[in-house]
Amino acid sequence: MVRTRHMMRLWVSTFLVLLATSSVFAERLLEARIDLYANQSPLEYVLETIEEKAGFVFSYPSDLINGDSAVTLTYTKTSVSVILNDLFEDRFTYLERGSFVIIKAKKNRKKKQEKYAVSGKLVDANTGAIITNASIYEVNSLKATTSGQKGGYDLKVKGDTDYVEIAIAKENYKDTLLRIRKQELSDLVIALEPVKEKPFDQDLNTSSDSTVLTQALINRATLHHMANIRVYEKKLAQFSFLPMLGTNKQMSGKTSNHLSFNMLAGYSFGLRGIEIGGLANITRQHMYGAQIAGLTNVVSGKTRGVQVAGFNNVNRWDLYGVQVAGFSNTVVNQVTGIQVAGFMNSGPAVRGVQVAGFLNTTWAESHAYQFAGFVNYNKENSGSQVAGFVNVAGRKQNGLQAAGFFNYAGRLNGLQVAGFMNFAKRYTRGSQISTFLNFTHKLNGVQVALINICDTVESGVSIGLLNFVKHGIHDLELQYSPTLHGTLALKTGTGRLYNILSVSHRADAPVMAIGYGLGTRKSFKSGLFMGMEVQAHVVREREGALIQPWNILNQVHPSIGWKWAKNLGLSAGPVLNAYYTQSYNASTQEHGFGLVTNPFYSETIGNRNLDLMLGYRVAMVF
Repeated sequence: MVRTRHMMRLWVSTFLVLLATSSVFAERLLEARIDLYANQSPLEYVLETIEEKAGFVFSYPSDLINGDSAVTLTYTKTSVSVILNDLFEDRFTYLERGSFVIIKAKKNRKKKQEKYAVSGKLVDANTGAIITNASIYEVNSLKATTSGQKGGYDLKVKGDTDYVEIAIAKENYKDTLLRIRKQELSDLVIALEPVKEKPFDQDLNTSSDSTVLTQALINRATLHHMANIRVYEKKLAQFSFLPMLGTNKQMSGKTSNHLSFNMLAGYSFGLRGIEIGGLANITRQHMYGAQIAGLTNVVSGKTRGVQVAGFNNVNRWDLYGVQVAGFSNTVVNQVTGIQVAGFMNSGPAVRGVQVAGFLNTTWAESHAYQFAGFVNYNKENSGSQVAGFVNVAGRKQNGLQAAGFFNYAGRLNGLQVAGFMNFAKRYTRGSQISTFLNFTHKLNGVQVALINICDTVESGVSIGLLNFVKHGIHDLELQYSPTLHGTLALKTGTGRLYNILSVSHRADAPVMAIGYGLGTRKSFKSGLFMGMEVQAHVVREREGALIQPWNILNQVHPSIGWKWAKNLGLSAGPVLNAYYTQSYNASTQEHGFGLVTNPFYSETIGNRNLDLMLGYRVAMVF
């Protein structure tokens, strides 16, 4: 318990220090490097020159700086901050707000803060029409409000100076910065100047504002601020309970942080560092670093780094890094890195790894290694897909597909391994291995399955119990041999390897035989062909018991043949018969069914017998 309290104190102390030092930032405008020359020039002219070269506007009380004082200086590619410190000898501080740089006198002693009420009305400078839903905020505390239906506004702020700095922003109007003395804060009528061209919008990708989560957490007034205000703040650190209930207040959606701690949920413009949220982190632009949330992380821009969420991560642009979620990861654009989810990963283009308990999906050209408990889907993939149930590569798969049930690829360059079926619609350059069925249009490789089907084998071989090749061998043969008097055989496959299915009978005995074999053949243009076949025949009594002793006739058959028409020919050749039987007829003292006569080798062990005999076979080929 003591250790836990110590750690809590350490965390709180660290955040307080970070918050206290959050103003120590390298400001973007003040770091602009410019060339500047002045020879006894008025200070006011020098400041105007700096404004022109650096692209911003100074704001300061007229009694703070003597604009008529003469200045002589020369600078080459020097930052504005260095020039200002040399000019004013470190007497002032400088605060950036959008395109304004506010010059303030350094405080010698801390004055007691007073409360001020700022009120008035906003009108169009050209027409005098009232302006509603404009953003009015105090630049130091970031406290903000919006103008009402009658253009009125009322903002209560605190300060320790004699004036208040107020910024006004509205879509299609120029940004306005006012320094108002505390005696003049009430009943101000402020005219905003409209702009004809569409102003530059830094919120190029703030689609997170349209999500259900954001709409539920962010009030309408804050969303108006996000649309109106085109500048954003940079802070070292922030702490929040909910969006707008934190150190960045209603300007949280316009503030980019380096460190962010959100008790329940946070809402920020961007992140360059680390963010931790009890439930949710919402980032309106880019995230560079690490986000950790108990429920969800939502990023509108690019993500470079690591996102970890208890439920899901949503990125509406690119991901470069790692996403880990208990349920799902979603990226709208490209993924370069790793996605790990308990249920689903989704991205149009992935270059990296997807690991999900249920589903991985990409729908554009990807180089991805997908591992899913159920389904992987990819339109065109150069990588690997491993799934417990099914893999789908809609156009092309370059690499490995391994599934417990089914693999599909439009075009396969690699390896498909499935527990049940592989399907390559166009072609296979590689291997298909499954327990039941392989299908492809054109094969350049190897198929291994119980059944293999393809249109054309350009190179390679189909290995299985049944191989069907449309542009291959489809022969039906009527065969005669001294061992099996009549045989009908079907041969399917290619010349490299074909299957033989056969049924046979003996004219002098009530027996039949069912056979299976493999063959290879070389064909010539003249119609001549030569081949070698190996077959095994199970011989049985036609009307015998279901279970009978083994009677196996194995044959090795080299042959030569000639086809004088597409579906008509003859073949013949010698046969080596190996007849193995476990049956013995005591009355006739014969082993088996007498298929072999005059064997050149015979061996008997108990009721088991093996006979070897040379014979021949002739066949009509159809």
